[in-house]
This record gives sequence, C-alpha cells and structure tokens, in this order.
Amino acid sequence: MILNNAIPRLTEAINKTILTSRKQKVKFIYNELLTGDTINSVFNWIFRKGYDFTTNHDEYRFEITILPKQQ
Repeated sequence: MILNNAIPRLTEAINKTILTSRKQKVKFIYNELLTGDTINSVFNWIFRKGYDFTTNHDEYRFEITILPKQQ
C-alpha cells in the first residue's frame, strides 16, 4: 500500500530528473514509511528503474533524492 502511494511521486521525480538533468527530492513523513520492509520496497523499486539516489532525514521527514543518470 505504501509503495503504491510512493510510486506516483517517485515517477514524477524521475520524469523531472530526465527533463531537467537535475536531482529531484521526494519527501515523506515517517508515518508513510513505517517499517524497514516498506522503505526497502521503495528502494528496490528505484533500483529496478536504474536510478541512483541518496537519502536524508530529520526528526519528522525522510527524503529521497533521485539523481540524474550519468552519461
């Protein structure tokens, strides 16, 4: 369920990355990513799409930054 909600946001970020060749950030609140399995499924989805990404977090938010593909 969480992955299904994350996919449209991640897809939009990937599309913007393709168009602009700039990294795009997708922010989540921790309640959206409740377990390690959920975070893992989001990471695996991005890996399958072939994009590198970084993560960042603070007290309330978790952020995934989609990086442009290297040419």
